Amino acid sequence: METNAHDTRPDCLLTLALPAALELEALDLLLAEPGRVDDVSIAHVEALGEHVPLVTAMEKVRGRARRSMLMLVTRTEHVAALTAAVTSAFPGSHTVWWTTALTAYGEAK
Repeated sequence: METNAHDTRPDCLLTLALPAALELEALDLLLAEPGRVDDVSIAHVEALGEHVPLVTAMEKVRGRARRSMLMLVTRTEHVAALTAAVTSAFPGSHTVWWTTALTAYGEAK
């Protein structure tokens, strides 16, 4: 996607995977960042791995943790502020994040 200094189109998908119990608080935090998030999608998933704590009895039996994935359409220059806000608000929560470049973004109207 070609951009210029005045282009405000989203160019990045920021994905956060966090404990399901933090979903609402995280959404409140992220949506309070004015002008930084264009769109959010939420998926409820299960995670497993060396760095995924199993907290509840059910998670321990199943071997998987309930997680929420928040997918935020944003601009690359907002990622540092958004991830800093999450890191500060939820230290030790085993929240992970990654970005994906958007080559296109649109809406069917």
